[in-house]
Amino acid sequence: MSWTYSGNPNESELDECRFLLGDTNKSSPIMQDEEIQYIIAQANGNTNRLRYMLFTQAATIFSRDIKRTLGPQSEDPTNRLNYFKEQAD
Repeated sequence: MSWTYSGNPNESELDECRFLLGDTNKSSPIMQDEEIQYIIAQANGNTNRLRYMLFTQAATIFSRDIKRTLGPQSEDPTNRLNYFKEQAD
């Protein structure tokens, strides 16, 4: 599996999808190139369907995260999950 991003969303549909998802940091990827390419193919040129599928898949990925607490520090992925669900809607 691979991960690429040119930094220019005009460069390709893949880069545009990464930009819309905020998936532009290679050290913490949300989806692999092949996964996004699959969604692009399934959307069949329908921009609204593409975006719905992208954000729904991102929400699905983040729904696996759980709230964690270690001493005074905590991490709650709920806000990120809700963001992607709202974007899909």
